[in-house]
Amino acid sequence: MLYDIKLTMRFDYSGLAGGGRHAIRVLPQTLGAHQRMIAGHVDVDPVPRERSARVDFFGNPVTDCAFDAIPDDLVYTAQARVERTAPSYANSDSTLLADLRAELDADRTLLARSPAHFLNASALVPPHAGIRDYARQHSSRTVYETALALNAALHKDMRYDAEATDVDTPLAEAFEARHGVCQDFSHIMIAGLRHLGVPAAYVSGYLRTIPPKGKPRL
Repeated sequence: MLYDIKLTMRFDYSGLAGGGRHAIRVLPQTLGAHQRMIAGHVDVDPVPRERSARVDFFGNPVTDCAFDAIPDDLVYTAQARVERTAPSYANSDSTLLADLRAELDADRTLLARSPAHFLNASALVPPHAGIRDYARQHSSRTVYETALALNAALHKDMRYDAEATDVDTPLAEAFEARHGVCQDFSHIMIAGLRHLGVPAAYVSGYLRTIPPKGKPRL
């Protein structure tokens, strides 16, 4: 299936800014046979003093911009055409959770997809005994079954509340209150999987929505 994506980001500064640098990561990756970015570009208004394009360590297209002075209204507009084929997952192909550690120990690389990057605690996903115990309660036979079970449990036990947290809310606070937004759910899911020895990473992307009749697509 082909997707035409358009994203507009508008930056409003509450005070004067003498200059600034932005690293914009909004264009989709090409991911094997399942996802291919056919074309994509980022427009910047006003035109920055410096602009360059690169691909970061994890394969994300990045647009770097530098401004001598930040205008009152700074707008980034990204457009892309992406071909997407839904991958098929089979539990029969999944590693047994009991065998996962040995399989990961055999991977000695430190490339972008290495599990070494996605196993340990991080600033936004610190260790948490409550999440560890919660994840153990929902672990299963295979890695695939475990991920599905933990995801289903969080969907059942956590309440979506856009007013409950903000971008800086620690995952412990959201978990203990059992409410938050998608960022909180993702951090808790990652922490639970990592406590079980399953590599897990935060991935952002575009979600195709099906709007109610007469309503615009979000």
